[in-house]
Amino acid sequence: EPAIAVAIPLVRDSRPDITAWPAPPQNLPLTCISGNVRTPTAAPVRPSVSPVAVSPVSNGGSTKTELDDPTTLLTMLKVAAASSANGVPRGRETELKRKIQTLEETVAEYERQKYNVMGTFSEYRERVAERERKLEAEYSSKIIALSEEVLGAKKDFEARMKSFQALQDKFEREKEQALEKLRQEHQKEIQLLEQRFSESQLLNLEQK
Repeated sequence: EPAIAVAIPLVRDSRPDITAWPAPPQNLPLTCISGNVRTPTAAPVRPSVSPVAVSPVSNGGSTKTELDDPTTLLTMLKVAAASSANGVPRGRETELKRKIQTLEETVAEYERQKYNVMGTFSEYRERVAERERKLEAEYSSKIIALSEEVLGAKKDFEARMKSFQALQDKFEREKEQALEKLRQEHQKEIQLLEQRFSESQLLNLEQK
C-alpha cells in the first residue's frame, strides 16, 4: 500500500497580534509505514521567526503613539503579511488580506475626516478673523464718531462761553453808563436845589 502524507494544520486564533505575528502552523506528514499501521513522524521543526517585532524603546509614550497612529499600524500589518505570506495557510492569508483592506479603509476614512475637520476649522478661523475685523472697524468708527462729537461739544461750549463773556462785558458797560447818567442827573438836581436855596435866602434878606 503506497505511503500517504496527511497534513494536520494547527488551529490558531484568527485575530492578528499587533506586536508580533504567530509562527506558521507546523505540518506533521506521515512518512513511515509499519505494516498496515501508519506511524506519524514529526518533520523537522523550523524555528519560528517573528516578522514584526517592536524594538524596546526607553520612552513608553513613543511606542504607544506609534501603535495609536493608523498609518504606522497599517504599515506594520503590511510588512507582517508580506513576510509571513509563504508560511500562512490560504484561509489565514485571506483573513489577513481582509483585515488589511478593512484597516486601509479605516485609515482612508480617518484621513478624510481629518481633512474635513481641518477644512471646517480653517473656515471657522476665517469667520472669526472676519468678525474680529468687522468689530475692529465698527469700534474704530464709533471712536471716531465719539471724538468728533466731543470736539463739536467743546467748540460749542467755547462759542457759548465767548457769547456769555461778550454779554457780560456789554452788561458791565451798560451798567457803568447807567450809573454815570444817574450821577450826572443827581449832580444837576443838587445844583438846582442849591440855586433855589440861594435865591430863597436872597429874597428873605430883601424882605427884611
